[in-house]
Amino acid sequence: MFEARFDRAAVPLRAAVSWILSRDFEAPLPLKPRAPWLQSPADVPTDEARQAQEQLLVTLRDGDLHATGRYSDTPTPRWEPGCRRWMMHSGRHSQILTEQWRGGQYSWDYDSLDLPDGQFIEIRVPRFMVVALWPAEAEPVEQAPAGSVGTYTTPYLDLMRRAIVELRISAHSQPKKETVVAWFREQTIDHQPLSENFARHLATFVRLPESQRGGNRKWRFDEEDCSARVGT
Repeated sequence: MFEARFDRAAVPLRAAVSWILSRDFEAPLPLKPRAPWLQSPADVPTDEARQAQEQLLVTLRDGDLHATGRYSDTPTPRWEPGCRRWMMHSGRHSQILTEQWRGGQYSWDYDSLDLPDGQFIEIRVPRFMVVALWPAEAEPVEQAPAGSVGTYTTPYLDLMRRAIVELRISAHSQPKKETVVAWFREQTIDHQPLSENFARHLATFVRLPESQRGGNRKWRFDEEDCSARVGT
């Protein structure tokens, strides 16, 4: 029986920024020296790096990229030395909601998302989602000779191709994400139903990136079924 292996590895936000800039999770962040009159001698990210940081935060606020972190809602006692506001963070990572990204303040220096009633630290994002949202340039692939075995695929790719066909997804016809998520929830892989996270991930990957950013929708006319459809 074929067993699909899913990449569950997670990376810190700084590694995700390195990927956006150089397509290498381990590449050092480009820095520039601080102005000499500033007290801290530490270097700061270049303008390009700051743009990549903001780009990453936008995808988190829009819900196109999911993240987890160690949460705490236990305030630090006033008499304890130091400047920590929260203590006793959970030993396990939990999901960070879109509303929390929009209502919180993320610190790149401390890798923490500060909320009015708590804090997430040690934030991680799925590596496969980062690669999917900012894909590396594909290397040239030699065309398979006639009569050879078909190209490599996985159950997830096959399922996404089915979704594109059955939901009639195209550049001019982008269904709402929740419609696509509902379709994936009804499917199975190896006789096992998809989890909610998998359904949402796959629904993200079969739609165009611009359709995930929201904004006003434009009416397009689909000649195939002679009906007005909403495109993005």
